[in-house]
Amino acid sequence: MATIGLKDILAIAEQESAHHHHYYIGVEHLFIALTKLQNGLTNAILEYTGLEPRFVRYSIRQTIGMNENRRFWPGFRETPRTGRVLKMAQKYAGLHTPSDRDLLLAIVDEADSVAVRVLQEVGADIPKLRQIAANWSTKARADVPDVPIDGYVDLNADERRVLQRMFRTHQRIVVERELAGSYGNTRLLVVQPMRPQRAEARVVVKIDERSAILYEKRHYDSYVKDTLPPTTARVLDNPSLPEDSPLGGLKYTLV
Repeated sequence: MATIGLKDILAIAEQESAHHHHYYIGVEHLFIALTKLQNGLTNAILEYTGLEPRFVRYSIRQTIGMNENRRFWPGFRETPRTGRVLKMAQKYAGLHTPSDRDLLLAIVDEADSVAVRVLQEVGADIPKLRQIAANWSTKARADVPDVPIDGYVDLNADERRVLQRMFRTHQRIVVERELAGSYGNTRLLVVQPMRPQRAEARVVVKIDERSAILYEKRHYDSYVKDTLPPTTARVLDNPSLPEDSPLGGLKYTLV
C-alpha cells in the first residue's frame, strides 16, 4: 500500500472545507481527506478495527455542519490545532515529507479534535487504532472475507457485500426469510449468524440505499435510542457500508 504525501491530502482537505463553506483547514477536514484517499492507510486501519470509513466520514460531517455561504479571506487558513498537528506529523516524518501515516498518528496523538471525539463516539478504541497505525504493514489487509451465506432468499451482489461486511467475523450466516413490510428497494431480512459450534441470536437486517441507512442511524442515535421501552427493537452496531456499493445495512434486534 503506497503512502500518500501531505500535498495531496491538503488539497482534498481544502475541497472538503469549501464544500462546507468553512474556508479554513481544521483537523476534521484533514481526517476526512485521509478517509477519501483511494487505497489509503486510514481506511484500511478503520476497516481492520471494525469501523466503516463511510460512517465515520458521515458522522464528522454531521458534527461540523455547514457554514454561511460567505468568505472573508483569501485561501484556506489553518486553525491553531491544525498547525500543531502538522508540526507533529513533520516530527514523525523526520527529514521526509509527512505521509498519510504520519498525519494519522499526529491526529490521534493530539487527541482533542472533532475527528477523534467522533471516532470515540462511534466506538473506536483509540489506543488500539494508534498501535495498529504505527505498526501497519502491507501484509495486513482489511479485505471483506468471503463469509458463506446460506438460505433461500435471493440476494444480489451488493446485498451480499453488505451482509458479508456486517458479519465478517462470523463463520457463516443463514438468511432465513424476508419480512413482510419491505418497500421500494428496502429489504428486511431475518438472519441467523453462526460461530463455530454455536448459533447466535437471530437479528433483523435492513438493507437500503446508503444515504437512507446513514440518516436512519444518525436519527436513531440522536432522537430515538434513549427513549425506547425495553421490549422495542434496537439498532446493533454501526452501519455496514461497503465502499464500492450504493447500499448499506443496519442490524436490529429481533423482537
